[in-house]
Amino acid sequence: MKFSLKIFLYTFFILCGYLTGDITAQVKDKLNANFTAGEVFFIDPVFFYNTENSKHRLDIYIEIPLSNITFKKNQITSDFEAEIDYSIRIKNLSGENIFNESYSKRLNYTVSEYAGISTKSEYLLRSANIAPGNYTLTVTINDKNLYKIYTKEQKLELTSKDTDSITFSDILILSKYDDSNPQKKIISPLVNNNVGNLDQFSLFLEIYNNTTSSDFEGFDFVITDTDGKEFLRSRNDFYLSPGANQIVQSFSSKELPVGNLKLTVVDSKTQHLFVSKDMKQMWNYFPATLSDLDLAIRQTIYIASGDEYDKMMSASTPEKKQKAFMEFWRSKDPNPNSPINAQMVKYYERVRIANQRYSTYFEGWKTDMGMIYIMYGDPSNIERNPFSETSKPYEIWEYYDISRRFVFVDNSGFGDYRLTTPIWDDRTKLRY
Repeated sequence: MKFSLKIFLYTFFILCGYLTGDITAQVKDKLNANFTAGEVFFIDPVFFYNTENSKHRLDIYIEIPLSNITFKKNQITSDFEAEIDYSIRIKNLSGENIFNESYSKRLNYTVSEYAGISTKSEYLLRSANIAPGNYTLTVTINDKNLYKIYTKEQKLELTSKDTDSITFSDILILSKYDDSNPQKKIISPLVNNNVGNLDQFSLFLEIYNNTTSSDFEGFDFVITDTDGKEFLRSRNDFYLSPGANQIVQSFSSKELPVGNLKLTVVDSKTQHLFVSKDMKQMWNYFPATLSDLDLAIRQTIYIASGDEYDKMMSASTPEKKQKAFMEFWRSKDPNPNSPINAQMVKYYERVRIANQRYSTYFEGWKTDMGMIYIMYGDPSNIERNPFSETSKPYEIWEYYDISRRFVFVDNSGFGDYRLTTPIWDDRTKLRY
């Protein structure tokens, strides 16, 4: 069995020739892996049929937002460094490993590069040739600076394509499709399946004509919300030659609602379902935690004034609450002409990291350490003092640039560090 590897930084650029191989089938009953709040990384497995042999290609796309990785500052070079271990395993129903690979990646950014890290991601693509059947895909990420391991698991089902006259590959959502150069078409997969960052997105898939004659076939591309309410339906007629037919369709995301969505492709006449894909529409560069608007508003307590907080929370309808929330963050945007609200990205990046680092009895953002981290970022220096006969465990965080020191004591002995002196100002009065 031969496997191919291509690694892409920030955006995948896949030549069209790479996708011309005979390809796929459906991943049935996919978990909503890409839509869980607070996710550290995203995966998107996509099957393509091979019409020349019994094994078909599974492409496994992985995206790790760099804001979710722990970087340490090199005291000699001042660069920010991280190390990630990947593990990808595919097992059949008998528990036999049919694919098992590991990979390590070191990341290094200068101070200026690290300043823009909140909108960058690390990408990985692995491919495996497998026969029709049922499988379990397990992807594990090890953040070696944090000594923390994250795992995702998905059930996959690859069916035979010869059962019907027309079959489909899985759908690959694209953030960019450029065919201006016919010899080198550029396809950039959108691994997290969040089209909210885009005015327009595209779909790549293959339709397999399993007959010996060419013909026109009509299909509807439909996007609905989780309640089945329809927001987009596009009728398309394709001339399908025998074998694999590559299809790219583009759509606007401007009229789609915020939240989780489902894309389906059905027969225009019979409405027979061929393939579906979970996707979502979130606001520009919003972290996954913001799929819960009420939670996102509650998490503004360290940056919002009392009046601002009350205005968002007291909005009478979800639409008005969303509008108030957006207006609040627009007022904090340091560069309104940029498509990225850097202040908002940095803030919710810290919320997510606080949840990873400081969760105890409470979510990390609610703890004293989480509060200080969200408000001020990483300390200039941390003095850690473990339990001793004469004192309880405590930590001293120092911020040289603002001349502040914070002392946390673990009175319970279970890692629940509390500030010895609470902070009393407009940003924290809602908390106490």
